[in-house]
Amino acid sequence: MAMLFNIKAGYHGILPFSKALELQHEKCNLVSIGADDDQLLLLQHNHVYTLGRRGNNEDILIDEEGLSQRGIEVFNTDRGGEVTYHGPGQLVVYPIINLKRCGLGPIQYLRKIEEVIVNVLRRGGLNPKTNNLPTGVWIGKSKIASIGVKIKKRTTFHGFALNVTTDLTYYDHIVACGIPNSYSTSVAEEMNRKPNFVEIANITAVEFANVFGYSLNWEEGLEPK
Repeated sequence: MAMLFNIKAGYHGILPFSKALELQHEKCNLVSIGADDDQLLLLQHNHVYTLGRRGNNEDILIDEEGLSQRGIEVFNTDRGGEVTYHGPGQLVVYPIINLKRCGLGPIQYLRKIEEVIVNVLRRGGLNPKTNNLPTGVWIGKSKIASIGVKIKKRTTFHGFALNVTTDLTYYDHIVACGIPNSYSTSVAEEMNRKPNFVEIANITAVEFANVFGYSLNWEEGLEPK
């Protein structure tokens, strides 16, 4: 596949959800008017439950006191989907790309994101699945990556989250993605060892560029280390 455009990637460490949302809007405004390259924001969050446009507060199964004791914030968002968890050890990726410039529709975009995640996991020797399942990527009957996006002025924000070394007990207190009795897993769980988070972040950026046909450029000082 011929390279289309540059994509500028940056690893931002652990960011509170509110700060990451501000950064996304800032980048989205620039990308949508062609004032900057498409962007790939890679990061981790503090403990947070986020609800998408179809989210239901009843899918959060603990009360305010329980949330406070565990240090979990709650945010309503304008992405697709229901409730999910973000936290340390989970690789969150926010692609800010102009779909018109890439010649992609929303469904094509989602399928390509799934392809990126599948490629990353296969490089680690895992056997992920997407076909005939709810949006996201699965290992057996357990979800290892969730996807929730928003498209504004043909420009994407929000994105996907891959459980790498995530503490999966935080999923016990939600109906994840609105699916009752669902299970979550992580790369660490499936490999029976702690994977290299930085390596997976790098591989994810490379696979994203390959699948979407970009030339990958890391922002100076924001390479995963």
